[in-house]
Amino acid sequence: MIQLAEGLLLNLCIVITATYLLSLTYTTWRTEHSRKRIVFRTAIAAFSSMFLMAQAVPLSNGTLLDLRTLPLTLITLKYGMWYGLLAVLMVFVGQGRFWTHFTSEDIAILICYAITCIYRYYATEESEEVPFKSYFYAPMVIFSGLLIYTFNLKSWNFSILPSLLLLYVTNVLGFIAVGSIIHRHLRYLKLTDGLKEEILIDPLTRVYNRRQFELDKPGMHSGDAILILDIDDFKKVNDTHGHATGDEVLKELARRLMLTVRQSDRVYRLGGEEFAVYLKNCPSEYLSMIAGRIKDRIYEERFDTVGRVSVSGGLVRLTPEVDITEAFQQADAYLYQAKRSGKNRIITSI
Repeated sequence: MIQLAEGLLLNLCIVITATYLLSLTYTTWRTEHSRKRIVFRTAIAAFSSMFLMAQAVPLSNGTLLDLRTLPLTLITLKYGMWYGLLAVLMVFVGQGRFWTHFTSEDIAILICYAITCIYRYYATEESEEVPFKSYFYAPMVIFSGLLIYTFNLKSWNFSILPSLLLLYVTNVLGFIAVGSIIHRHLRYLKLTDGLKEEILIDPLTRVYNRRQFELDKPGMHSGDAILILDIDDFKKVNDTHGHATGDEVLKELARRLMLTVRQSDRVYRLGGEEFAVYLKNCPSEYLSMIAGRIKDRIYEERFDTVGRVSVSGGLVRLTPEVDITEAFQQADAYLYQAKRSGKNRIITSI
């Protein structure tokens, strides 16, 4: 019994170590859509399962006890039946298993896989992801099936029951432990993502702020364009209607900018009533049309309370000779030129 406890403890340490390494492959808390990354995690689970088999503890009656089903169960519960099946097949192929050479341990893997698929089906009826609380109940259900199968396989030999109960408890605790490791890592990523958003998103308009603009500048290259916009007579809006109304104008203008640009473009609030629009890899023949469309959409659709609002701007395209720093300075100069020449216009050299 002591040998079994030591062997299962070693198995548990292996599982926790593999899970920690697997958690490092998560770079976002959002639902994973990269198939290559999920397949990589599936391969880690399969390799871990095979390694656990090599550390199995033999009992006097020839029964091998280990946590081989735990990584496979976790992958199946997390990513669904197809990735779980892939992990199981990887184990069988890695062990040289074929249909005519199946062992009772292989059947135990398939039983746990089948129970996990059924459990996941009911656990995800109301959501795409398995709720975290389900990770506490899942192992109790899944490994109960393993316990019953193994006990029945030994013709209900009660002398082996303490060993099987120890295996059951270790599987349950191990599953909860590895689930918690991944959950805590995802929670950390979510908190970090929230902090990044607070730092890089303008709290009023919910578009990117100047700090994000400075971070993005090195990635702006020839073929891209920068449009600098400033609301005309914004001081009058604040003086006449109050700063609360002015804030609503800023939020509405940012919303219209986001609705007008492409998904690959970016909108920034540089400060006050000044905005920048980064147009990525846009053909020069369309730039003036896009800038005009942005200006017209802002002016033609009336704002609540204040009526029409216009903007002036400067548009510059980046070239091998004109980098983002020079383009920004030139666009800013065009902006002030547009202000002096009558407002509600975009000036560009394109």
